[in-house]
Amino acid sequence: YIYMGNWTSQKMAELEEERYEIASKVQFAYQPGGPYPSHCGYCHSEDEKFMMEAIWSEQMAALDFQDLVDRGCQRSGKFVYLPSNKITCCPQYVMRLDSTTFHISKQQRRVLRRFNEYLSTGAIAPGKEEQDNDDKTGAGGIEKLTSQEKGAEPVDKEKEENHNKTEGTEKQTSTSKKEVTPGHGRDPLKPPPRKAKEIRRERKAIKMAAKLKDREVSVDGIVQAISPSPVPMETQSLSRKREPTVLSNLICLPDPNTCKHKLSIKLVCVSPKSVEFESTSAKSYEVFRKFQMIIHKELEEKCGYEQFIQFCVDSPLQPEPAPPEIGIQYGSYHQQYWIDDKLLMVGVLDIIPKGVLCNYLFYDPEFRFLAPGVFSALYEIMQTQEFNCKNPVMKYYYMGYYVHSCPKMNYKRFYDSSYLLCPETLEYVPLPICRPKLDLESYCKFSDKTVDVKPETEISDVLVAAFPNRPIIKYKEFRASYGSRFDEQVTQYVNMVGVTLANRMILYFSGLAQAM
Repeated sequence: YIYMGNWTSQKMAELEEERYEIASKVQFAYQPGGPYPSHCGYCHSEDEKFMMEAIWSEQMAALDFQDLVDRGCQRSGKFVYLPSNKITCCPQYVMRLDSTTFHISKQQRRVLRRFNEYLSTGAIAPGKEEQDNDDKTGAGGIEKLTSQEKGAEPVDKEKEENHNKTEGTEKQTSTSKKEVTPGHGRDPLKPPPRKAKEIRRERKAIKMAAKLKDREVSVDGIVQAISPSPVPMETQSLSRKREPTVLSNLICLPDPNTCKHKLSIKLVCVSPKSVEFESTSAKSYEVFRKFQMIIHKELEEKCGYEQFIQFCVDSPLQPEPAPPEIGIQYGSYHQQYWIDDKLLMVGVLDIIPKGVLCNYLFYDPEFRFLAPGVFSALYEIMQTQEFNCKNPVMKYYYMGYYVHSCPKMNYKRFYDSSYLLCPETLEYVPLPICRPKLDLESYCKFSDKTVDVKPETEISDVLVAAFPNRPIIKYKEFRASYGSRFDEQVTQYVNMVGVTLANRMILYFSGLAQAM
């Protein structure tokens, strides 16, 4: 078993000084013979069919964690793990969204409208279309009542009877005229009827042809280019060029002085625990407990305060200098959404070099009608867009894992510009390309590139520490003194994190004194 230790050696100081960041110190959860088995939270199998490799870290640099995420890892508290997708029951793939090309959907726009409507008026009614239908029927009834109450002249009975008789005969004649008689079908001399969509496409083609006069492009060619194709809609979206949605133009909160409810959003540092977090931790925990018990049907004994701290608060990331223009440090945060004085939801976020990573979200079930998960995701994508305006590197919104076999993950496919990490080439591939492949196999290679995947076995330069407060050395030096008994552990560790990270992070062997 490999364990994290605390070092005060000169080598540690040199590493931090050279790299201008925190030196990562880790332990590796070694399982003899292969990956570590665990219970699966997706298929809920009774056996331990979920297979993974994992490291535990009390301190990790943001850049190292970023590289681990781009190798397929995610974290739960201080526990950073990599699913063994080839053999696990439910393969999990890192999913990220490019905020610079994101295009909002109609359903997502509707969520923003309902959210703003609730803040402005306090209305909890369904969508606007359903409200309009109710309003029309109600208004008609009011108009009939008011017309009789406003002193209208009484109608003479004889005139009324004669009026009814004539009205009845007119109705009979009108119905007789409307009787359908067998015909000969459509008039062959008239052009066949066309759909409005086709007419709009033709008009668009004519406009495009007018703009492209100088080029040799025919109207027929343009019509054919914009006509429907047999390619699935998900694949069509890849080639379709659309203007990206600037979410700051849509997420405009109502004036707090005139609206019914006031929304405030606070980004609170949790590693280390800030004063703002400590003052609101009781309310955050209460929302977490309600969410786990009501939404996820967890038992109350599994939703204690210790579980909340371990799962949602603890983090290996420490506040670390980021580019000054973004106005925030790298690290772990809670994004708190407050409606008036009540905590609506909390997003567990990491600010990392390439953008924003959402580890978890929990909300008050009383506000489920507001679709808090959709609103928080859109708000976090907006934050990523704002970071990207200040620093072009920070453009990705990481959405955790995508599990194709889990129905609860279906909502993620509705987010435009989403990509999955190929487990073999470590490249991000558009989600619409990945989904048809996942329909056939639970584990598959998304990228078309040919890559000879070989296990990384170079372990000579791995940085290790034998005992607390002892110098950090390379594994080849350690091996010369203690032999090859730890080769298997170090090899598994290198296969998980890669040679580059293994030569950069510091590995500590626990229990070595007893083993000698």
